[in-house]
Amino acid sequence: VDRKKCFDLMRTDVALAIMDLLGMDSRLSIALMGFYLNQTKVIKVGLFMGNQFRTINGFIQGCALSVLIVNSVFAVWIRSLKNKTTGTTEYLENRKLYFIKKLDGVVRSVN
Repeated sequence: VDRKKCFDLMRTDVALAIMDLLGMDSRLSIALMGFYLNQTKVIKVGLFMGNQFRTINGFIQGCALSVLIVNSVFAVWIRSLKNKTTGTTEYLENRKLYFIKKLDGVVRSVN
């Protein structure tokens, strides 16, 4: 599965709820929710700026906490998939999710 634009498309409320379930410190949780759930954005083209609007998705790229949040969501997803498959090994590389399965002595990769 290609994670193209995963920072932009991931739902902040869902991802932060997953982090809460994984045991994130409540003080950090409150701070992140306040920052992301009330965030507004604008579109700027040249010298012109549009009106502000609220978004329900998108994490700031380059922020270490954003990377941790996105990776936590994928870790939960992979664990869920692993419970439904047998004899596979999953890993993420270069924004893609790979499944490795040994069939008849041959290792096959599916992405």
